Amino acid sequence: MRRKIESNVFLMMAVLTLLLALGASMASAGGGWGGHGFPTPPPGSGKATATPNDRCDRICPDGYELILPQCVCQKEGGRPTNTPRPRATNTPRPTATRRPTVTRRPTSTPRPRPTSTPRPTATPRPRPTATPKPTATPRPRPTNTPRPRPTSTPRPTATRRPTPRPTATQQNQCNLYCAIGYLDPVLCMCIVPTAAPTNTPRPTSTPRPTATPRPTNTPRPTDTPAPTPTPAPGCTTTEWTEVHKPYAAYTREPRYPIVNGQDPEHVGFRLKITVHAGYAERIRRRPVRHCDSPGCVRWHWVCIEGPVAFYRDPVKRVDLGMRLADSSVAWINGELASRYYGAHQRDGFPNLFRLYSGRGVTWRRLTFRYHPTDPGVYGGRIILETVGTPLSRSQHVFVPFSVPVYLKEATEWQEGER
Repeated sequence: MRRKIESNVFLMMAVLTLLLALGASMASAGGGWGGHGFPTPPPGSGKATATPNDRCDRICPDGYELILPQCVCQKEGGRPTNTPRPRATNTPRPTATRRPTVTRRPTSTPRPRPTSTPRPTATPRPRPTATPKPTATPRPRPTNTPRPRPTSTPRPTATRRPTPRPTATQQNQCNLYCAIGYLDPVLCMCIVPTAAPTNTPRPTSTPRPTATPRPTNTPRPTDTPAPTPTPAPGCTTTEWTEVHKPYAAYTREPRYPIVNGQDPEHVGFRLKITVHAGYAERIRRRPVRHCDSPGCVRWHWVCIEGPVAFYRDPVKRVDLGMRLADSSVAWINGELASRYYGAHQRDGFPNLFRLYSGRGVTWRRLTFRYHPTDPGVYGGRIILETVGTPLSRSQHVFVPFSVPVYLKEATEWQEGER
């Protein structure tokens, strides 16, 4: 609420100030200097005194007149100068008073403003063109003239001065007389010149005695070689191929299997089959010399044989063919049918079961499970097929098996089978 009252007070003060300024400008425009009874200043004085309605504190210099309400100084008949206007000092805000009633004044006719003469355009001064600086002429660098090397003058060979022979006066000073050679006056001794040496012939070398040739080595007597024994008859170098077939072993569980209708645990019977791959090998027989003494002076032939090539023959397929024996079929249709009304053969035989098929194995353990529905002897064959080797073709091997199946009520038949 307080802020709203303050804003309204400030607005009223601003409106009051604007109305006072507008009234002063209208009074000055309508009356001029003589409108309110003030004397008009003489022309050309250049000064203007402020009136109570001017509200302008500016004083113009000589030759200028004051223009209101702009409050600017202008030359007489010229353009007003841009004299800086003094800044208003921050006066404290007056307290809010009651707004007085303002009487409207008649509108004053606006005074026509003098048209300002346009200034002449300044002629641009021609800029002097910069004279290019003369390029500096490079100074020629003096070439390094090689200094002439002084040629070395060969030294003259020193000529050996002949030793002057002493005169008779010099000989008398040394009190010495040389019969051979000449006298050295400095050393006071006789010097005999040596003659040039003559080439003495070298003595002839004495020839060396010739070496006596060594006696030739007498060859030792060689050992008498033993006679070469002949190889045993039938031992010649021969080769052959041996092919070993694959095989399979099996075990059955349980020991006394029962038919499916009378088996409370529904076990049936199981065959655990172990498959082993075959192989092919190349055998060679040849005679070999066997030494009986050091240096192999005495020896004899031995016939040996061994493999020179060996190849595994892996098993690639295992099948199981099974059927009920003919004797069991006759017993079911005869004796068993007479004891039990409606007894007959239920399993449809023969059957072929695939146990393994692949690229080939050398050893494998397989399990076959079957739930028989007829009592009797179940038999058949385990069929093995191999891949083959470079020495042999693919092989087929048949391993027979049999599994008896019992009936609980037929004890006499069971005792007979045991």
